[in-house]
Amino acid sequence: MIKLLNLRSSLLQEIVRKEGDIDSLITRIEEIKERIDSQIDMPENLEQWHNDMHKAKMKLRFEKNRVTSLRCELIEVETEITKLDYENK
Repeated sequence: MIKLLNLRSSLLQEIVRKEGDIDSLITRIEEIKERIDSQIDMPENLEQWHNDMHKAKMKLRFEKNRVTSLRCELIEVETEITKLDYENK
């Protein structure tokens, strides 16, 4: 039971970290969009900004998928904890 509770705690912490990463990526994407839209940079720099945008979007997608996976794992752990708790009563 203690092992499951520790795993639950670790999963919750990882979810919070990943959600922070997602927020940072969203902010980064917004900054890149503003930079591209304002066309502050020379045209040769815009290609790099588009590449950065693509990388940030791909990373965002990956992080969102990872959070979903962690949440599924958390549900499985919480279900096991509930079963064990029910059996011990």
